[in-house]
Amino acid sequence: MGAIIINYILVLFLFLLYFILATLEKVFTKKNKERILLITVFIFSIFAGFRVIGTDIKSYKLIFEEHPIILFNYNFLKSMFQFQIEPGFVLLISYLKNFGFDFRVFLFISAFIPMIIIYQVIKRAEKSTMFLTFLLFMMLYAVRGPLDVIRHFFAAAIYLSALYSLSQKNNLGFYIKLLISLFFHYSSIITFIIRPIIGFKWSFKKFIFSFMVLFFSGFLLKNLFIELTSKMTIDSTDRILYKFQSYIDSGFDVSIFQNFLLYSMWYLPIILNIFVILFSLKDRELIYGNQFLKLLLNSQIIGSLIFVFFSTIGATLMANRIEFMLGIGSAFLLKEIIVKLKGKYRIMFLLVVMYLLIYLVIQFLYLTQLRSNIF
Repeated sequence: MGAIIINYILVLFLFLLYFILATLEKVFTKKNKERILLITVFIFSIFAGFRVIGTDIKSYKLIFEEHPIILFNYNFLKSMFQFQIEPGFVLLISYLKNFGFDFRVFLFISAFIPMIIIYQVIKRAEKSTMFLTFLLFMMLYAVRGPLDVIRHFFAAAIYLSALYSLSQKNNLGFYIKLLISLFFHYSSIITFIIRPIIGFKWSFKKFIFSFMVLFFSGFLLKNLFIELTSKMTIDSTDRILYKFQSYIDSGFDVSIFQNFLLYSMWYLPIILNIFVILFSLKDRELIYGNQFLKLLLNSQIIGSLIFVFFSTIGATLMANRIEFMLGIGSAFLLKEIIVKLKGKYRIMFLLVVMYLLIYLVIQFLYLTQLRSNIF
């Protein structure tokens, strides 16, 4: 318990540091901001390597220790979609073990690579608010990203970079990055499916109408969906479909209080993302004047609509996973809203920080309850 508290204090210290830096943004040159962010990413990744927080840390350690060394060759290519985890992580674990590195190095690299990708996107997309954007991103994703859902966050970071490439009209880079992200988490397949509609221009009314239609459709189709999925028989060697089925069957055998904490962890970021969507669409020129922000907003809109449909039919875990991937750029949109409020900047900034701190407390409570086995 003590180690968990210390870990969360360190995370809070990082938030406090960047809260202060965000209020002093104009004091620093862009080059100095880049250096500070890069140093932060490196230190945070070291922390990730020695952390004790994260619901999946034990399972990842077991996977790392028991997974055989499988190097890149023809046999790997033939069977790469049949392993317990995605092929990108099979190779990462295998080569680390092949060169004698331990589990802590795996945790470090699993945090460092996606965080460097995030850093690169912030460096290229932001000019005057790098600290604020990084603060919001870390408050949204530090704990539920590189400190917990390692593979999913890894793929989501690559997807965020892919959207930036698309905003720069680099279509080849976009598709290459999407393909790479698929090798680190199978949920990335959704990014290929939504490509034809990622450029759609949404309005406030279109979003509300689509949201309500999918909400009620989910309720109407719930029983049919449960009946169909219960009859699915998928071979465990077909890892993509097997993973799909596991996300549909998202029930958890926990107490009422722990269930409340779990669903709060899932819903609080999504509620904030929907607020961001509504605010952005109320004044579309706020976001749609920038191609990168437009793509981030459209991706987040699609993610929220998929979420409301799958959550109402009962596949909440799948809904959460897809929304996590497609809403990975929410910090950039939230930053834009805060900055454009001008006179209300400080109030809005403080309200968002307080909301995200409540979210952090809920994550802390959930993890401590899980560790203490009170239930």
